[in-house]
Formats: sequence, C-alpha cells, structure tokens
Amino acid sequence: MATRRVKHIPVAGRAECEQLIDELARLEVERQQKEVDLKEAHQRLDDETGPAIAELEKRISGLMARVEPYIVEHQSEMFKPGQREGETVLSRYGIRLGNPTVGKDRKYTWEQLCDTFEIDPKTRKFVRTKSSVDKEALLKGWRENDPDFKSIADRGLVNITQGESVWVEAKADKQV
Repeated sequence: MATRRVKHIPVAGRAECEQLIDELARLEVERQQKEVDLKEAHQRLDDETGPAIAELEKRISGLMARVEPYIVEHQSEMFKPGQREGETVLSRYGIRLGNPTVGKDRKYTWEQLCDTFEIDPKTRKFVRTKSSVDKEALLKGWRENDPDFKSIADRGLVNITQGESVWVEAKADKQV
C-alpha cells in the first residue's frame, strides 16, 4: 500500500511552534489513553474466552495423547506405502520429522570435544572458530578518547556516528 508523503509546512515563529508542541502533547496523551482502552478490551476478551480456549487445548492434548501412539505403531495400515500422511473426512494427519539436534556424551564437555576435534585434521572441520570486532570496546575507546582508538579511526578503519532526533513529551499533570 502506498503511503502519502506529508507536505512540509514551515512554522512561522516560536509562538506557533509552541502551540504545535502542545498539540503534539495532547495527541500523545489521547493516543496513550486509546492504547489503555485497547489493552483493557483485550483483557476483557481474554477473561471471557480464555477459560474456554484452555479447556479446548486440554481436550486436544488428551486426544493427541491417545491417537499418537496408535499412529506410530500402525503406520503401515494408516499410511499408503512410502507415505507418512493420511486423511479422514475431516482431517489430514501424519508423522513429521523434527529438526535434527546434536548431543554429546555426558562424560565430555563441549570444550573437551573441541580440543579433541582440533587435534585431527579430518575432524577439525567440525570446530567453529569465529573472531569478531568488539564494538562495545570501540565505543568505550571513542568515549574515553583512547589513543589506540584514535589511531584506528585516523586510518579510516572505523568511524562512530551518532544521530540526533527531536522529541516531544506530554506533561501528564498539565493536560487540559
């Protein structure tokens, strides 16, 4: 959907600017109140329908607990050969494979496995080594005028930019 561009209308002077700022504050308070009304309506709806939904979820879980073992044990009669899904008049059903996960023997830590894999060139490909720039340290160096940061910045390797934005906030105690 295309959005219309808002025409920029310049402000004539300080009085008009302050009047517009106050209008922004009034609109912001109105928007916040509408959000509160919306959240209250959502809460009322949740209170009304939540118990019924919870009951349905409980019944669905109970039925799934009953049919799941049967489907797993009787795949040959539930599915056509070579397939993992079937259907009834009202539904489709089947068995999905989950995502594979990697586990390890409990007597090893991941660090021990890394050390073991790195020894053999054939298993080294299973070890990930990643270096990354410490951006927090760079920002700290910029804030503290660190000479090491300055040398990096002077060579043009990194730069720090910080934008500005105008803000208007409503004073809740001053609304008319």
